[in-house]
Amino acid sequence: MNKKVDYEVKTSKFIFDSFIVWMFILCTLWTLRPFFSWSTYMHGIFSGLSTPFFILGLVAYFLQLMICGVRFDNKTVILVITTFIVSFLMIGVCGGFKFEKLLSGSWIPYMVIMTYLLLPNKLKKEIYNKLTLILAVMLIPSIIIYLFNLIGINLPYRTIEAFEDIKIISGVFYKHYPFAVQTGSVHAVYDAAYALRLNGIFNEAGALGTICALVLTAEKFDLKKWKNRILFIAGVLSLSLAFFLITFLFYILDNLFERKFKNVLKLIMIVVAYFIFMNVPINAEPFTSIQSRLRFTTEGLAGDNRTSEAYNSLYEEFKNEGEVTRLFGKGDGAIAEEQNLRMIDGSSYKNIIFDFGYIGFGITITWTVLVSIVLMKQNRIPMKYTMIFCTIYLINMYQRPSVFYPGYLIIFLGGFYAFNNSGINYTKIDNEV
Repeated sequence: MNKKVDYEVKTSKFIFDSFIVWMFILCTLWTLRPFFSWSTYMHGIFSGLSTPFFILGLVAYFLQLMICGVRFDNKTVILVITTFIVSFLMIGVCGGFKFEKLLSGSWIPYMVIMTYLLLPNKLKKEIYNKLTLILAVMLIPSIIIYLFNLIGINLPYRTIEAFEDIKIISGVFYKHYPFAVQTGSVHAVYDAAYALRLNGIFNEAGALGTICALVLTAEKFDLKKWKNRILFIAGVLSLSLAFFLITFLFYILDNLFERKFKNVLKLIMIVVAYFIFMNVPINAEPFTSIQSRLRFTTEGLAGDNRTSEAYNSLYEEFKNEGEVTRLFGKGDGAIAEEQNLRMIDGSSYKNIIFDFGYIGFGITITWTVLVSIVLMKQNRIPMKYTMIFCTIYLINMYQRPSVFYPGYLIIFLGGFYAFNNSGINYTKIDNEV
């Protein structure tokens, strides 16, 4: 009889585990905004599903707790409690003490992360591994279609309207191929330039490049794995400045920590190649565009197109606000509302300061560093990779301003839990939660 009960419990746990994993994968995938999640794709029948996916996964998780039970280690409990406190501060305190926000959907991203942290380590690892595998597989058709178009074999496509008003006004639309989209424009010059940058399944080549770079960072740029080779190829074809900068930064940090001073010569050669490329006149897109974006000026990197003059003016208005506003911000989503109202494009770390103030900005950085340290100790990860993961994730915040964005954060956290791909023993760790 006991064997039968034990079998039923194991079967129930397997079913619940599988369901929870897939709900979290779908929730995370939807937050990355692939084309099939847009409100303009098939009249939006698949849009807005990230929250339902999460709720279903959350319900399944609590049912599993009731049926099978689970033990939490003290570090995980402290980590979740800390995340809850940070969530409360970010939603209710930062942003002008708008406590009514505590009863809004602003909780959802934080709840996704807190629930993910509570899952058994083997499920967290499985979510990460399957998510990154799915991303790689979904990029294969888009790479093939991109190469066909590049050599002049133009494949038939349908069009999808942009879901952002500012892009619609700018004449941007999307060419929809099977399992892929490509940015297009009513203006021939821009349309030709967009065609040279791979979008994959996302609305921007820059978004694709960022996602590929973050996954490859978590994977320690291990190109022996076929999925990582696909992600690397996709990142290169996106011609994303973020992808190349993150890749270069990883290479620099990795060699500095390893004290591979012989590779200094390679770094020098890259720098020399940069100056040669920047000073050779090339009258062809997208190379002229890349040259202009990679040029450094007295104001910084010329390729920093994450902001605009109107965006900077909006941020200057914020800086002229009272001291309380500067410290605590104007509230979750405040800058997005202003940008939509004034039709201002732009995205940078300043978004976080605008919404949550300097205090909220400091909280997000502190939380990221503390979580990295806890996961490093919990999962026995070398300090070297912990510092690399954390540094690159925080730097990415400059152009993708949301530390608690589930799509990016689960990739970041998953990199810690999946680190055993390098041979770390997780048998004991998996039994701790």
